Amino acid sequence: MKTIVEFSACFLEPIMRFADRDGVQEKMIGMQAMPAAKGGVLLAATNGHVAIIARDPEGRMVGTNPVVFSPEAKLVEASAAHPSSRFYLTDAGLAVIFDRKPQNAGESLLDTCLTAGKAQLLKCEPLNIASVFPEQSALGADSAPCFSVNAHYVGLFSDSFSVMAGMERDSREGVELRCELPEAGKRSRKILVLPVADHVDAAGVIMNIHAGPVTYTKDWMEVRAKPRIRVVPGGRLVA
Repeated sequence: MKTIVEFSACFLEPIMRFADRDGVQEKMIGMQAMPAAKGGVLLAATNGHVAIIARDPEGRMVGTNPVVFSPEAKLVEASAAHPSSRFYLTDAGLAVIFDRKPQNAGESLLDTCLTAGKAQLLKCEPLNIASVFPEQSALGADSAPCFSVNAHYVGLFSDSFSVMAGMERDSREGVELRCELPEAGKRSRKILVLPVADHVDAAGVIMNIHAGPVTYTKDWMEVRAKPRIRVVPGGRLVA
């Protein structure tokens, strides 16, 4: 048994929020880890509607192939309670969260273990989550139409980025939204979601946003459980 992925535990719970918890598609029920081109490990997840990707510059992994895994709930909960700890995944599907690396004489790695549990290693062909992010996303506020976006998604990204930045969960710093450049004959596009904090190396994407003008009525709003917000590309939005 050997460690195949190691990264900061502060990424586990925010990334897993974007996994497909309904289990409709096996390849979406967990998260991915893959080597980052500029060092460290990329961590990503998607439920088919939204996707997130973040880089842990101090993360490490064995090999160059993506690893797809689904950690059990107690591991996710422990990572949220101890964001400064380290998450280790083994090739046997055992995951361990360590408080720190051994520092004292005679101290082993197990002496610093906070919790251990199962993380199902998924053998399916991994999705290329990075490919869903638009290459060109910046538009000026005066050169793009308004678009509608689900407020729940914005809050989800804002909270996740704040956790990665080490902020309190109720201290959301907000996000920046950028609309994908329009294509002829295409009504839907992607919205790139970026953290406002410069030191958070992460990004999200909301897929299949209707980019045309939308008329909202009271009846329309009442039949939808989740509220929506209306923003203009190029501006800053605090969720």
